[in-house]
Amino acid sequence: MKTHPLHHQSQRQHARETLQHLLQHLLPAQLTPRQRTLLHLLNALATAHTLAETRLCAFLALRTGRSPATWRSRLRRAWTFPMTTLPYAQTLLNAAHQFLPHDQPLVLVLDATQLKNRWTALVMAVAVDGIALPIAWHLRPQTQSGSWNPIWCQMLRVLRGVVPKERRVIVVCDRGITAPAVWRAIVANGWHPVMRVSGTVPFRVRYGRRRSTVGSVGALRVGEQGQWSGWAFQGAVRCVLVGVWRVGSAEPCWVLTDGALGASEALGWYRRRAWIEAMFRRWKRGGYGWHQLRTMVVERMMWKVWVYGLALWLSWVLGRGGCVGYGRGWGRLSVVVVGALVLERVGVLAEWGVGSVFWGEGCWA
Repeated sequence: MKTHPLHHQSQRQHARETLQHLLQHLLPAQLTPRQRTLLHLLNALATAHTLAETRLCAFLALRTGRSPATWRSRLRRAWTFPMTTLPYAQTLLNAAHQFLPHDQPLVLVLDATQLKNRWTALVMAVAVDGIALPIAWHLRPQTQSGSWNPIWCQMLRVLRGVVPKERRVIVVCDRGITAPAVWRAIVANGWHPVMRVSGTVPFRVRYGRRRSTVGSVGALRVGEQGQWSGWAFQGAVRCVLVGVWRVGSAEPCWVLTDGALGASEALGWYRRRAWIEAMFRRWKRGGYGWHQLRTMVVERMMWKVWVYGLALWLSWVLGRGGCVGYGRGWGRLSVVVVGALVLERVGVLAEWGVGSVFWGEGCWA
């Protein structure tokens, strides 16, 4: 059996090469002012654990010897330029494909989260090690009306062809993302959708004459599980309906998938949707303090969410590889928590030859 590099004795070297590969794609050797500002924010988040503007400027002032007012002016000038994620989505998905074992499916999760009554974030992430790593995301004010489906379809189109066809990719969606357009965009990429729906979604059983709903087609009792082939969304999608009513649940769980996945397999992959909730918790009260930000400027908020995503990726890479020689024996600490502790250590990246990007001379100019 072929051993994955993470379980080999050269796991530290493998993690080092992976991290350098990720940084070289996202942050080249000749840094632009925008990328340099991104590194300032990443350093502040890893060390001071906050991106609140007042604390951020105070941290940078203590680190560089310049006044907080100077840094406030610099950051506000930088935040006038939009920081989009779609150009980097292919790089992040390719990094997940290269780093994870190729004999296992790649699980992508689509979900949305709200920041109080101010922002709505639409996030596509890859589920790994009990957490999700962001691939692409979109921010919009909660007062903005309009459908989310074009945004999801655009994210999926950008990622078409990144993962080789021989590797299975499973896309998990929650009940808020049930639309024929999203289903077709997933299938067009050659991926397998696992989409949870409500009992009111139209569904017609194969060879059946009457159109009905998901809830009436599969009349389940507590503890039962069923599977039906047919058409959903007014006949727009041919799919397989999988239902299960677990003991203790108030209602059954309905999942739409294609014929490539079995009933138990589809339900098993859907459970990984909860991993993106761990990512949202990490962004908010679990360490990054996103819930404390009050800005209503979309360009400024996109910058900070970009830093959250990059910090989470670096923490996962550092924690997964056991990069400081301690291996994986960290008890109940998650991989991301271990990586965050490593990322907080000044000089760890310098040991790997990429320290000049973060801590080198001229980085604070």
